[in-house]
Amino acid sequence: MLIACTFGLWAVAFFPARYFWGMAGVIYSLVALALCLVPTSLTLIWASLRRVSSPQQHMVLVFASTGLRMAFVLGGGLALSALLPLFQEAVFWGWLLVFYLFTLALEVVLLQKTRQEQGV
Repeated sequence: MLIACTFGLWAVAFFPARYFWGMAGVIYSLVALALCLVPTSLTLIWASLRRVSSPQQHMVLVFASTGLRMAFVLGGGLALSALLPLFQEAVFWGWLLVFYLFTLALEVVLLQKTRQEQGV
């Protein structure tokens, strides 16, 4: 569901990205999608493999996933900006923000659903 919804957002954003920023906008949006999808996927895999049996363990999962997501997305964005001139545009950071917030919201919903299914 995470991958389908995230690619669905990208499909909706494709034409505006292409119209306003050309091929660079499409590249920015795809890179932002990848940077945000990887840590979110890892968090959901971790949550599904590890049974959370208490509210305290759930909070550890939430804080750890936040740290993982921020380190991966911000670190990747900063590395790309430092190494490649193409990614030094502000619009890249805009796309990163859009996909970051979208995957964050989707992750919260999916983790809450998992938590309710586990009865915690």
